[in-house]
Amino acid sequence: MSSMKHFSERVCTTGYYRWLVDIINMHDLDNKYAFLLKRLYITPFTSKIDRDRNREEDSRNLRDEYFISTEAYTDGEVSVLEVLITIAKHCSDQSLDSQPTEEWFWEFMDNLDLLIFRDFDYHNRDGNREVDEIIQCFLKRCYEKNGRGGIFPLEEPDRNQQRVELWYQMSAYLQEKYEY
Repeated sequence: MSSMKHFSERVCTTGYYRWLVDIINMHDLDNKYAFLLKRLYITPFTSKIDRDRNREEDSRNLRDEYFISTEAYTDGEVSVLEVLITIAKHCSDQSLDSQPTEEWFWEFMDNLDLLIFRDFDYHNRDGNREVDEIIQCFLKRCYEKNGRGGIFPLEEPDRNQQRVELWYQMSAYLQEKYEY
């Protein structure tokens, strides 16, 4: 828990967080998922797959979009929220029907089974503990070999998704589910 506190002290700026939340169009959902999003925001992204460091770099580029305009910057670890938003932006860029970033992000939340953690009963569900377990399963790749429990579950994977970098999981997901 101390690493989360350290991370949140270094990275959490109200303006930046609001900017991230705006990307995923939380205006209508603000009172529904604020606890969940803040948990994703204070959780550092880690991966067992070396090439997923590219997703970290993408997230640093996302930060640059915001911090260049504000003349502020932080060089701390990237958060799970930042990485999920960045991947959602990539999906949006690659989708033929131009599905917006926010729809991709919320599809990931659904795939991770996180949509049940609405603010009104977040604490009754032991939200912090349950959300942390789900996030850690995603980060440590303890989800099923077909990707179920991660953000890109597949019906017919050609290999064990626990060992595939997120970029290639995304490509397989787009191809299988959306025929891109």
